[in-house]
Amino acid sequence: MEALVAAAGVFAALVTWSHEQRQRVVNDRFESIKTRITTAETQLKELPEKYVLKSDLNAELDDIRVWLRSINDKLDRLIMGKVNEKL
Repeated sequence: MEALVAAAGVFAALVTWSHEQRQRVVNDRFESIKTRITTAETQLKELPEKYVLKSDLNAELDDIRVWLRSINDKLDRLIMGKVNEKL
């Protein structure tokens, strides 16, 4: 009878230990996945700050060119107006 109780105790301890080991592995995998997701989210948040699409850059440069042409045209009109006043 004592041997049966001892065997049941050893079996219960083995099952508990095995379960703890499996749980530790699952927890480690979960933490690893959680860390990878956090890293990916951080990189995605930084992406718009670090990179720009070529088409977006070209569109912005075109807007700047139009704006500079407008300034240039206004300066030309202003200068020509001053020159015409002196003549």
